Amino acid sequence: MGFSMRMSKGVRVRASSRGLRVSVGPRAARVHFGTGRAGISTGAGPLTVYAPLGGGGRGTSTSSASRQLRGATNGLQGSSKAEQIRALPEAIQKILSLHHEDFTVATHPQIPRPAVPSADTLAQKYETQVVSQFNILQRRQRREARAQIPQLVETERQQLIAQAEADRQELQQAWDSFWTGLVANDPATVMAALGAAFEDNEAAAAAVGVHGDELSLTVEVPGIDVVPTRMPGTTAAGNPSLKKATKTELNDLYLLMVSGYVLVTVKEALATAPAIGSVHIVAFRQTRPDAYGHVSAEAVLAASFTRGSLTGIQWQTADAIQILNDASTELVCIQQGAARELKPIDPGANPEIAELLAAVDVETNS
Repeated sequence: MGFSMRMSKGVRVRASSRGLRVSVGPRAARVHFGTGRAGISTGAGPLTVYAPLGGGGRGTSTSSASRQLRGATNGLQGSSKAEQIRALPEAIQKILSLHHEDFTVATHPQIPRPAVPSADTLAQKYETQVVSQFNILQRRQRREARAQIPQLVETERQQLIAQAEADRQELQQAWDSFWTGLVANDPATVMAALGAAFEDNEAAAAAVGVHGDELSLTVEVPGIDVVPTRMPGTTAAGNPSLKKATKTELNDLYLLMVSGYVLVTVKEALATAPAIGSVHIVAFRQTRPDAYGHVSAEAVLAASFTRGSLTGIQWQTADAIQILNDASTELVCIQQGAARELKPIDPGANPEIAELLAAVDVETNS
């Protein structure tokens, strides 16, 4: 039967150096999410409609974690041995703590009325106008003009307050409509909200389907080359040193990294879409170019979670693999050989994963 996930009809995922971009719907009218503002573009005319997106403040995104990890591991290359000894624990800790990030659960936004200039500020504006309009010898004109300032200030203040309230109500109505769709798990609204949440220059995650309270996600993970190839150690004299990582150590650390990406993506999604009850997620990476230079996507881990199964998790102490094993309701992860190498998932045995991979278009810089 294979791994269970449901994609929205007509979904396409474009993976590029700028992140993931999801398109949903027929070619004539597609909704786009990710790596840019979420909106609707229509082939019927030059029209793009954008809706206000967001929810509460959130922590570091999946893509931010990716940049931090790449920065930590890339910083080891070309460094002196002493610098590597100092930097290596940080690079490893980035991998081990990917899933530690917490996210504020989205709440119904309440829009405050925009501030309007104070009476003193407006009075100063009119005083400046009086001084510039009448010279020092035109005392009567200045006096008469100044006598009108309080009324002018009050009139303008009331106009500004009324306009600010009208603007606030218009924005609040837009947010109310958005929130209604979000908590009702309207597919377009949920996918737009997640597109905004995952949005980043290097956004690595995307929603690919919403059916009732079930959400399907995908996250692009780096290859094993981002994992440090050396490990901290000590000499016989007890001094800090570097040792070459074994294949098993590399593979274990890589699985921890992939698991961390999966978990932090699920956490962010559940915080962004508070009415979602369960999540199905597939992590994929880019393949090496084939003989024709073509790069495709291959799935390396798939998991399902319910919101309840993640409640009470000791995120700061349990490692990512343990959480996957204990909290997932479905898990597909293939490790091969004594070194526990993480192998691609067979799409032939998992038709719904095959459907996702077929919808991913990998763009290369070449």
